[in-house]
Amino acid sequence: MTDRKSNSTTSYIRRRLNIIRRKIAGNYYVWVLLNSLLAIFKKDIFKKHCLQNLLRARDALDKLKIRYWLTDGTLLGFYREGDFITGDKDVDIGVMIEDWSEDLIKTFHMNGLKLLRINGNKAGGLEYTFTRRGVNLDVFFFYSEKDYVWHATWLGNEMIRYKFPPFEVKEAGFLGHRFTVPEDTEAYLVLKYGAKWRTPDKNWNWAKDPENIF
Repeated sequence: MTDRKSNSTTSYIRRRLNIIRRKIAGNYYVWVLLNSLLAIFKKDIFKKHCLQNLLRARDALDKLKIRYWLTDGTLLGFYREGDFITGDKDVDIGVMIEDWSEDLIKTFHMNGLKLLRINGNKAGGLEYTFTRRGVNLDVFFFYSEKDYVWHATWLGNEMIRYKFPPFEVKEAGFLGHRFTVPEDTEAYLVLKYGAKWRTPDKNWNWAKDPENIF
């Protein structure tokens, strides 16, 4: 048991070190600092990079003919505010695991989005995180079960799973562009953020507060 914990800890440290190396190689920390300084004079700089990253991801997925949709904080911003949420400095999209492609990482890279980390695997809980100009973009892979679908996020070595009923998607306009979103967007958001999703909550914790954790 002790050896298993030790191996798990060692594996986690190695992954964290690899992420730091990738951040350094991709000038991630330089961009974060630069964005923070620019935000003093141009408060929408993070939103600008979020939109650029989302467009690059959309174009890569369209090229591969992979279905996707806005999810999590990005979907909440789309539906509640018609914009990215102020202070939310990443982008979230969902993809069904059956649409996974071995060319996805390469195509994202060709579109300027560099792979930062991989959590989970194809068997369960797969999540890709890409980065560009100090702004991350998460791709959550959803898995189909008999009467629901689910995806995961990761808190260290802990996998946190979120459950949704099966849903369809549709096209919608967002910041002058067309993207794909869950057809019943409000029902999707209620499952994740609860009945008070319309009210911003600065203390909301993605690892503890979602109502569809299972």
